Amino acid sequence: MDQRVASQALPVKTIIKGKNKYMVEKVLGAGGFGITYRVVTYHGNIAIRFAVKEYFPSNMCERIDGRLSYSGPVKADVENGLDSFISEAERLKSQNIHHPNIVGINEVIRANNTAYYVMEYINGRNVRDYLMLERNHRPLPEDEALELIRPVMAAIALLHRHKVTHLDIKPDNIVLSPVEDSDGLRPVVIDFGLSKHYDEKGNATSKVKFIACSPGYAPNEQYQDGGISTFTPQADVYALGATLFFMLTGHDPAVAANISRDKVLAALPTTISEKTRMAIADAMRPDKTERTQTVTQFASNLGIKLDSSSESNLTVPLSLSSGPSIKDWFLANIGKGLALVALLAAVIAVIAYISYGNSEKETVVNPVPTDTTSITTQQPDSITTIPQQQPTNTQNQQPAAPVQTQPQPVQTQQTTTQPAPAAPAVTTGTLSLNYGSYKGEIKSKKPHGEGSIYFNRSHTYYDTPVEPGYRLEGTFENGQLIIGKLYGADGSKLQTIMP
Repeated sequence: MDQRVASQALPVKTIIKGKNKYMVEKVLGAGGFGITYRVVTYHGNIAIRFAVKEYFPSNMCERIDGRLSYSGPVKADVENGLDSFISEAERLKSQNIHHPNIVGINEVIRANNTAYYVMEYINGRNVRDYLMLERNHRPLPEDEALELIRPVMAAIALLHRHKVTHLDIKPDNIVLSPVEDSDGLRPVVIDFGLSKHYDEKGNATSKVKFIACSPGYAPNEQYQDGGISTFTPQADVYALGATLFFMLTGHDPAVAANISRDKVLAALPTTISEKTRMAIADAMRPDKTERTQTVTQFASNLGIKLDSSSESNLTVPLSLSSGPSIKDWFLANIGKGLALVALLAAVIAVIAYISYGNSEKETVVNPVPTDTTSITTQQPDSITTIPQQQPTNTQNQQPAAPVQTQPQPVQTQQTTTQPAPAAPAVTTGTLSLNYGSYKGEIKSKKPHGEGSIYFNRSHTYYDTPVEPGYRLEGTFENGQLIIGKLYGADGSKLQTIMP
């Protein structure tokens, strides 16, 4: 996750309004062209979670007061990309491309000067995390990698039959979701933020002028000005080959400009079959005219048949890993771990004893006075936020007036310690309302944070009738309800209110 982009994400508890109201719970991912959130919406007392992708080209825009903001020079590019983002999401939704290995799109929303599409929330690990965490950075055996890529290929082949290319297939965009009442996993292709649709003549129905690529998984033609403008299934073939390369090596491929067929063959393990090695190398050829042309052909080269019978079995065995999981590894090595911990504890104790003795001796023999001026001017984190580092030794600072040659340490210290105006504090207390009372967190004499409203008369609260004895437990911001759970006089939960 790009932390720079994630820092500009919508705050938790933000409401995104479409046909339903979705409350942001957490950031799932952030990259150069979008931010993905986990959100929740309520139908009565039932909480339903979705994933929401936000169009946010971070290299050309920023967020100001919750809205996407950009300058004139990039206006055309940002808005062209936004239109493409919306049209591709709406087209995927309207075409009803249903497949158990393709994430479903529920709704497309325009808000905050940008757009969002709401999709099925897949609870599981993506392929990258699976290899890195579950398998301790070890690649998959060949038979398991082929078993995993098979349903993904079936899904992409279906997209191509509808004249849609994904253009961002990679380990991060394939999530392994546990299947209920089964010992299998469902690989699901997610994130259609870069996908494109093409007409019957093979021309793109939308145009994006800026380059959008995932290095190592995007072919050369995707880097050209304007991206891919004609139907090019070979681009997804390349990305599938690169993804299979990652599964078998545990490493990302080099960027396409540095790739050759011989380099791919040299990087693949010699333990895998010649058929698989050649199939991947041909799928990742730099020249798209020499590359494997279709997903079906790539599957055939791997010995995988994408017919109706294979598409009816779109899960893979749960125990993909032939090695120990993190939990198994820990249990198997707990004895060694405890011994190591004991040894480290002993070493630390010795070091602490020596250090304590030395420091105590230094304090008695040579006490060091505190330099309060230096302390007040030190700012350890300022390097990343302030262009020029401020000097910490005020005695070396040059005075502002040319005629004054002596520093003024007392005045400098007073300046650096001058307190900023205090923001309104959040306190805990009780407020009287005309329909009851509020008890909880308060800011500027308004409900702000977590708290409860106790109703003492009949009232309509956010279009919801309430009666004396009802109670609302909720989250508030500047006096406005963000989300709350309403309880009856007998303590039973009645409904969830999201204004």
